[in-house]
Amino acid sequence: MQLLPLRAAVRPDLFTVTLVDGFTVGFRVYWLARAAGWYMDMLTTEGTPVSTGRRITPGAVMAFPGAGVGVPPGQFVAMGPDRYGREDLGRTVTVGYLTADEVAALADPTEA
Repeated sequence: MQLLPLRAAVRPDLFTVTLVDGFTVGFRVYWLARAAGWYMDMLTTEGTPVSTGRRITPGAVMAFPGAGVGVPPGQFVAMGPDRYGREDLGRTVTVGYLTADEVAALADPTEA
């Protein structure tokens, strides 16, 4: 699993990352005070939105589309405590990327 380079920025944080399977994707990460949570947008490398407004909910798969232009083949998962604060992003709250092979191995451990 590859962890995304997240940090609790004051303004929306834009970054691009090359994933372990060679796919490059952009992200916008921002805090929504009224919802008391961190949110992510997935972007193409040119900055075009692929999927927007996805809440970072620890213990859950990020609800990005499973296929399409600009979507990597694996899955993103949020980790950390159920309740978190603004300053926890990148410290106790993280988002990791699992390759398609890692997802398949979790689904069927006999194939690992």
